[in-house]
Amino acid sequence: MQVGQKVFLRPIGGRTRDAKDAVITRVGRKYFEVGRLKFLIENKLEVSECGPNWMVYLDEQELKDEQEMLDIGRELGILFGSYGRPKLTLDQLRRIKAIVYETTK
Repeated sequence: MQVGQKVFLRPIGGRTRDAKDAVITRVGRKYFEVGRLKFLIENKLEVSECGPNWMVYLDEQELKDEQEMLDIGRELGILFGSYGRPKLTLDQLRRIKAIVYETTK
């Protein structure tokens, strides 16, 4: 992480703004700044009196992967969190279960 490095900002906390790119303007031991925004180095979350509004990603692919993970999680939440049975076959449900539990065993 260095001054002049291009980074990507994603709004958090239900914000409806789009992600955007920016440049690191200052780096300290505990914090770094992007314009007027101040972020913790350890978790890349904005430091703010009202709670963080932005999260920083050091490369664009990291941001895209995070967004895809959130989108897929939201879609699956809608599919499995709705009333009634999911519109999937038993075989599809078994394969999904196997994938979900393969990392937890």
